[in-house]
Amino acid sequence: MSLEQQISALVSAANNLTGAVNGKMSQIDRKVDEATAAVPDAIRSMAEMTVCVDTEEGDDANDGSAQAPLKTLSSALHLHVTGSKLTILLREGQVFEEKGSLSGRIASGVIEFSRWGNTSGIDKPIIRNTADYLPSYSANRGKLVTMDNGLILIKDVDLDVRNADNGEQLFPLDGFFYTYLSSLTLMASNSHINLYNRPLFGASQGGRTRLDIRLNSCSLSIEADDGNAKVILGGSALYSLGVSSMTLPEGKLWSDLVPVKPDHSNILTNLDYAQL
Repeated sequence: MSLEQQISALVSAANNLTGAVNGKMSQIDRKVDEATAAVPDAIRSMAEMTVCVDTEEGDDANDGSAQAPLKTLSSALHLHVTGSKLTILLREGQVFEEKGSLSGRIASGVIEFSRWGNTSGIDKPIIRNTADYLPSYSANRGKLVTMDNGLILIKDVDLDVRNADNGEQLFPLDGFFYTYLSSLTLMASNSHINLYNRPLFGASQGGRTRLDIRLNSCSLSIEADDGNAKVILGGSALYSLGVSSMTLPEGKLWSDLVPVKPDHSNILTNLDYAQL
């Protein structure tokens, strides 16, 4: 092969290689563009998520859709992304019963528990969480949700707030919900709350910066009270309590259920002081 032919072959090979590289680069660019375009959709999907839970027919390996619901509340709660809104739909007529703490500490966000279904004659779903014995603390422990800053919504869901009936003491922090040096709002509507030797909100180490509780068309019962069956257990930090159409146990005042200073300086409320 002459020198001219060799050079021509090298040029041809180089051109072919350049074409192949350009083709691969085009494929890479296309994949990058597709991935980049998908990022906003992925972020939006995490920013507001709805999952369905069915304790009878669900499976925690499912995706949480209505067609493939999860089985447990703990699996649903672990899907929450900091700063996002997670709506958990609970199948009507079922009791969602789990012991101990169901989620890690949530820095911020919105978590909503709502009824899944609206069938006449079918009861509301019930969330039943029981504080269970933890040997390292020599006490019963457990929280449904621990959140620093954000909003918890309860809609058409009943709450059964329980301490284990095992003769052990309840760790004083461990109510159904817990917040610490934070800003947390709880809003419940059309919900019945049952207390069994355990508070809705436990005592908070170091106090709370802000706790707002809003109860609309709710009712409260006390199944058993060893001193812990409170809406808020202990503490004298400032909090707010907004109540509309609330039924308390016979003979109970709000001052039996939440901490109230004699001068009412620790509570902001729409209630008349006479109702406290």
